[in-house]
Amino acid sequence: MQVSFNVINFTPKHKKQNNTTSPIVARDTQLKEYSPAAYQDFNVSFGERLFRTPQNFYEQDFNEKNMPKTLHEYIYEGVDTDFKRTIPPAQAMKEAFGKINFAKDLDTVKLMFPDEPLFANLSSTPNRKSREGLLGMINLLKEDPEYKAQNRTLFKNGQDDLGMYILKKIYLEGKTLKEINKDFHEKDLSEEYRDYITEPIDYNTTAAYGIKYPNRHFWISFINTRDEYKKFFINLPKDTYDPNSADRMGKNNNSSTSNKTENTEQQRKPRIYKTKDYRKNQIAKDILEANGDVTNLEKTIRKRYSKDDPEASFIIKYISPIMTVAADRVHLSEEMKDFIEEEKINGKQFQGKSMFERFWKWTPALKDHYSNAIKDTIELFEDVYGGGGM
Repeated sequence: MQVSFNVINFTPKHKKQNNTTSPIVARDTQLKEYSPAAYQDFNVSFGERLFRTPQNFYEQDFNEKNMPKTLHEYIYEGVDTDFKRTIPPAQAMKEAFGKINFAKDLDTVKLMFPDEPLFANLSSTPNRKSREGLLGMINLLKEDPEYKAQNRTLFKNGQDDLGMYILKKIYLEGKTLKEINKDFHEKDLSEEYRDYITEPIDYNTTAAYGIKYPNRHFWISFINTRDEYKKFFINLPKDTYDPNSADRMGKNNNSSTSNKTENTEQQRKPRIYKTKDYRKNQIAKDILEANGDVTNLEKTIRKRYSKDDPEASFIIKYISPIMTVAADRVHLSEEMKDFIEEEKINGKQFQGKSMFERFWKWTPALKDHYSNAIKDTIELFEDVYGGGGM
């Protein structure tokens, strides 16, 4: 008796079946379709991320699609496009927007970049809320007779244009609002007014000047990979900026002295702990679901190990600084601040019992970044402190 079977084809109608597609390629395709805004490195090992190059950044479709138009034209159009894709994004951004250095004010920048949508609303004169916050404080100081009489300026370098200062920090130095505030209050602000100007530069300040940050998804990717790409900075014509030069400042040019110091430096003890990848995935998941409750998080982590496991003790000992370092690497606090402000303005747009649940739905890309940062930071802490340090 002959038995026949009907084969059921589960391939969606809108998909073309391809029997030659490998499972790995199929998986990567599904990941891209599921989360096009997330940086596609959440299935990449720590070692592969460690040796990632600028080309990997430009290969990501969402980076290409969401980067500023001026940067896109610099990287993908004109001459030497292959070479330009070896330039770290932060250096490429500085090159693409280099003409800002020659602009008198924001109005001039707008004229210099007529095709850049991000600069369409730039205005040298703050157009709203200029009497509140930082701008209001600066206006009061500029009306002060002593300020006028002594020709004092807002910045140590003699400049007085806050709008240009912020724009350069974003597009020439690639800095976040948190980093700009640190530079502004701790380094660049004139000493005479440091005690008077205490308000931060915030999104009301940037909006008053018509300043916009690049697309949020691109910016997250840009910031998260910025530091690891510093080692790829190269000398370009008329380019004197190298972030690694700060590491060399103050060093003795006498190589023999330097080598002697390196040779006498105490060798780092070998690491004791090596948390398995599946365990790091569990810990990252526990942190994401803990909603900031470190006490319960420690209990959850402890349950995953046998009693008195020294590796568990190590992880729990450093769990708070691991979370802090990982959060700082992805600028979590700034994103959380944006989310809270948006909820105040537009109400709760996502379902969730806690603010963290709604937050991760609001920015799933950052959730992946934070998860990776946690795993990498565990690796870092094991390497630095797992040999008996600290």
